[in-house]
Amino acid sequence: MWARIDGKHVAEITQHDPAGRFHPSMHWEKFDGRRNVAIGWRFENGEFSAPPAPDINELATQKRAEIDAARDAAFAEGLPRDIAGEPDVVQTRPQDQINLLGLRAKAESAIEEGITEPVMKFRGEQNVTRYLTPNEMYTLTKDALAHIEDIYDHSWERKDAIDVALKAEDREGIKAVVW
Repeated sequence: MWARIDGKHVAEITQHDPAGRFHPSMHWEKFDGRRNVAIGWRFENGEFSAPPAPDINELATQKRAEIDAARDAAFAEGLPRDIAGEPDVVQTRPQDQINLLGLRAKAESAIEEGITEPVMKFRGEQNVTRYLTPNEMYTLTKDALAHIEDIYDHSWERKDAIDVALKAEDREGIKAVVW
């Protein structure tokens, strides 16, 4: 295995001998492939070394970013459910949340007007227009908004656990927080 050194850091790793394959100004160092050298490691005085662990505040920031990414992925997954008798997914991404609130308000208004026919259009992830009664639309949007709230609650619980661990200066506690 060979590591390309840029400055004092490993910038690239290859299994193929770089001799003659790259510009001669590139600095390559051979290493035993059993060694766990990775991009970002330091190379000084002929030795590879792992980068220092981030300080506890940076670790907490990284962990919060992981939780945010997992939260956003959960929003993107949406809420699987039958819509007008067909399996579909109610999309719950941030851009969908405003639409859900608007549909819920329209459903409430239609319910107050006494409308009971399936006159409300809804399109889920399958992108098929389905017609719902105002009561069905109200229930669908109520469930989807509750799903969104549950995702936020889950995220906030994880971030609170990070804050508790950070306050206690507990690196392992921060690392242990997962989605």
